[in-house]
Amino acid sequence: MNVLELEEKKLNKFQLGFKSKNPNTIIPSNLGAKWSESEENILLSELHDDIDIETIANNHNRTKGSIISRQKEIAYKLFNKNIHITDIVNKTKLDEFTIHEFIEKKRNNTSTKKSIKENKIEEEKFLIENEIIYIKKDIANLKNMVSEILELMKAVYDFEDT
Repeated sequence: MNVLELEEKKLNKFQLGFKSKNPNTIIPSNLGAKWSESEENILLSELHDDIDIETIANNHNRTKGSIISRQKEIAYKLFNKNIHITDIVNKTKLDEFTIHEFIEKKRNNTSTKKSIKENKIEEEKFLIENEIIYIKKDIANLKNMVSEILELMKAVYDFEDT
């Protein structure tokens, strides 16, 4: 195994995907890494200071796309905390349209996930109800079999007594 293969084994799935699409580009070390609260605060501070996205991406060892994505996530969090849209625009440096568009996307995604989850629960309930029906039928059959065995045993005892 050569050095490049060893290095590729250390990459996470985001970095591998990035490398396959950008083979001649240096992979940002934080690509795909979870954002900490302090890193988000630094991002907000950099946005407040009007630092351009490319510089911010380099500062955080992330892609420009991940910076923009985090801006949107922060905007969504602020929206859910009932922060006024003007304040969200000022903090995230996103325009209102982008913020509203992302909020709708998140809402639709959440409601889709919720309905999928509800459907799975209904399917599981249906499967469980069917299983209960089969178990009840099995119990009824077992009762009949036990009754037949008891009758046979009684017949055997009666036969032995004669």
